[in-house]
Amino acid sequence: MLIKGDADLTAYWELFENTGVIGEFNVSGGVAAVPINRNRNSSNTSTLTITTSPTITAATAAALIATGAIGWASSGEELQGYLLKQNTKYLVRATSYSDNNEGSLSISWDERTLLE
Repeated sequence: MLIKGDADLTAYWELFENTGVIGEFNVSGGVAAVPINRNRNSSNTSTLTITTSPTITAATAAALIATGAIGWASSGEELQGYLLKQNTKYLVRATSYSDNNEGSLSISWDERTLLE
């Protein structure tokens, strides 16, 4: 999975992984988003379940696995890649340091089946 963030003012993104401990990671609800297969030679559909605007009850430092700066005051565009666990819930969240900041997160991924 690749994460890219942009913002008008300084902000940061965080990647959390479900640790299995409710006090560390608890995310539910949200609005379903349909992933787009950009491989035009394939009719495969994604096996991911993606939601936007979930209810975040817990996302603590114990569940945090990565973070990065976004916005004009950062050192430039950041693009980070991660190999994620199968059948595991993740949360990608952007937070602004300033009010009235506009920004976006872009997430892309490859889905592969391990042969092991």
